[in-house]
Amino acid sequence: MSIDRGAAFFVGACLLIAAIATSAIAQSKHTRAAATRDVRQLMLLMDKDGSGTVSKQEFMDFMSQTFDRLDVDHSRQLERDELRRLTRPDWMTGPPAAPGPAH
Repeated sequence: MSIDRGAAFFVGACLLIAAIATSAIAQSKHTRAAATRDVRQLMLLMDKDGSGTVSKQEFMDFMSQTFDRLDVDHSRQLERDELRRLTRPDWMTGPPAAPGPAH
């Protein structure tokens, strides 16, 4: 099953927002600290011009890079196994997809 690029961005954005929202809603101090750390990390990864905000272009660039990182076989489509990489704790900063045959 393949996902077109627009749908992949939408899925990625939803997962990103859900991860942030879930962390932010948590009640414990430890979880709030982790959520704050995650948001800081996302800002560092997305805010390329250092403005303290994330522009639509910066967000789209981040999502495109995330798609490319997940697209292990470089098919320009994300399969179920590739999306599973989102469950890894280091999915934002972990190793990029290994080179594979271009489709």
